[in-house]
Amino acid sequence: MSTIAVFQTLLFRSFSIISRARLRCRKSFRIMNAVVPALGVLAAVEAHDIVPDSCSQYGDYIHWAQQVDLGYTAFDVAISGNYAYVAGSQGLAVVDVTNSQSARIVGSVQTTNEVVDVAISSNYAYVAGRNAGLQIIDIANPQSPRIVGGVETPDMANDVALSGNFAYVADREAGLQVIDITNPRSPRIVGSVDTPGEANGVALSSNFAYVADMEAGVQVIDITNPRSPRIVGSVQTPGEAVDVAISGRYAYVAAMRSGLQVMDIEDFHNPRIIGNVATPGWANGAHGVALSGNLAYIAGLQAGLHVIDIRDPRSPRALSLVKTSRTALGVAVLGRYAYVADEAGLQVIDVANPNDNPFAGNVDTPGPTNGVAISGKYAYVARVGGLQVIDIADATAPCVMGVTSAGGRNEVADPAYESVAADYGYYASLAISGDYAYVLSPAGFQAVDITDPEKPQVVARVRIPMMGDTTLSGVLPGGVAISGNYAYVAASMSGLRVIDIANPRTPRIVGGLSGWGAYGSHGCLAILDKFAYFLDWKDGFQVIDITTPQNPRILGSAGTIAGGASSIAVLRNYAYVASRGALELIDITNPRSPRRVSSLEIPWGGGEATVAISDSHAYVATGPELYVINVENPREPYMIGRASFRHEYVMGVAISGGHICVTTSKHKLYVLTEQCQ
Repeated sequence: MSTIAVFQTLLFRSFSIISRARLRCRKSFRIMNAVVPALGVLAAVEAHDIVPDSCSQYGDYIHWAQQVDLGYTAFDVAISGNYAYVAGSQGLAVVDVTNSQSARIVGSVQTTNEVVDVAISSNYAYVAGRNAGLQIIDIANPQSPRIVGGVETPDMANDVALSGNFAYVADREAGLQVIDITNPRSPRIVGSVDTPGEANGVALSSNFAYVADMEAGVQVIDITNPRSPRIVGSVQTPGEAVDVAISGRYAYVAAMRSGLQVMDIEDFHNPRIIGNVATPGWANGAHGVALSGNLAYIAGLQAGLHVIDIRDPRSPRALSLVKTSRTALGVAVLGRYAYVADEAGLQVIDVANPNDNPFAGNVDTPGPTNGVAISGKYAYVARVGGLQVIDIADATAPCVMGVTSAGGRNEVADPAYESVAADYGYYASLAISGDYAYVLSPAGFQAVDITDPEKPQVVARVRIPMMGDTTLSGVLPGGVAISGNYAYVAASMSGLRVIDIANPRTPRIVGGLSGWGAYGSHGCLAILDKFAYFLDWKDGFQVIDITTPQNPRILGSAGTIAGGASSIAVLRNYAYVASRGALELIDITNPRSPRRVSSLEIPWGGGEATVAISDSHAYVATGPELYVINVENPREPYMIGRASFRHEYVMGVAISGGHICVTTSKHKLYVLTEQCQ
């Protein structure tokens, strides 16, 4: 064949490949109008190295930094100097926040009732104590706070604001109570005004008190004469008004399921709502609000902390959402940190840059997704019936290349597993080896030929029997890993099974271990050298010798993992175990005697946690959050940033070639860049 003929043939093939890719992915290739570069395109299309555009400094964006465990629920927090004063179910705790990444409790005082709000003035903390009314605590010595005065209110003291010699208490059905605090040791009620609803929050501006009055909206109360307050205006909010903060001519109202409501209060007789923004989430609602500059910070119950841009009060917009450990109830802001009171204690969040870490790109997947793996320029996403192949060569525009077809040979249609799959969210795991992907799901173990990424083919299936039953598959896939010619699979009530995949089209079970089962939904199995590392639902972290694949045997154990471990990754001499609320690091230098060397607390966002490792960084996903942890020194891991998927649960995480692929509950795959070294 002549040189020209060869050139024409290659050129035709390159355009053919490009055309198919464009049809599948709707990509725009910039080299279509150049002839000679088209030959280079062919090489680019077939290249297997993914080169990231840039790395990401996750710590430069808003991120959870630390939790201070009080041992009880925190309802509210106020900041004064180097101290955070936390109102909780057992009293007031004083937290030294001089170094906000190593905040610590330095003092506390137990009250006669739970305290749900706190305000600071000079050397005193004024706390709303529900049935105990207003209590006054001397904090001149933060290490030794003490109650010095108090006054019972007619109903339940829910919130307190201070102005001069008076404290203004939102007292539920008794409305607003005005208390003279000239002598903190002998406070007394000097005025009050009943409100039509249940007074829950109060903020002051000039000569007015603004009361968040639950179902009655916001009440504007003239306090020019504190001894004779009177309602002069009101506005009905779409949801229950729980808390309120004032800045200039605007009031910002936390209105539960109606999110943040912005009110123009210049005309105090006729305040009006001019803007709003939703704050959705789990058990969603805007419960507490704090202002700092052009930002509003919303304690959003189980959703965590919302950050809202309020530069244009008429069009507030959500910037970011950070999951807190438990239910976020109150918030205060000072400098670069937001302090959130939640059911687990005090959460410290770095808000120096209030924006979420941006994603490189994302793509909708054709159906439910779970486990994900990366090989070359493709991401492979597991699902019950097989898998999806996604081209991530261009991280900013990932696209679905192929999906195992529905019905017939390629899509396992088994009514016996349809209800199981539906009940357990289509959990699935996978591993890649050579030209095959191996998928473990409630439908069993499948071998998928991925030679042609546009047409992945399910070529074989093996049922994974439950313990004591050779006819039914395991309920939940725990994990799949490949070593040589063997696949190791784990599932609940199925133990560990070893499958010979020397011929991927005729896989067969050749060994295993029974008597226990996978703890997590997926990702609970990892292999390094001649050892498998497994998370057992009963006995915890297990090391299994797989020198003889047909006869695996338990070699060592590190015991159970607190909080329920669900995912494991191994790298060099350490195993990284993600659980509900922590990352555990286990030294596996001696496989017979693995031992914990450190643990890092992480907010649990719901669902199963999953972990992936890349060099000196661990990526731990829980609920809607992906946390980035520096593990360069395994004995001292620390948080360095996070990315949020807002209202989508993370289902799977994989890392390769500078990219992170994340699958979510909303049938999406996201591509992010790795943390900079």
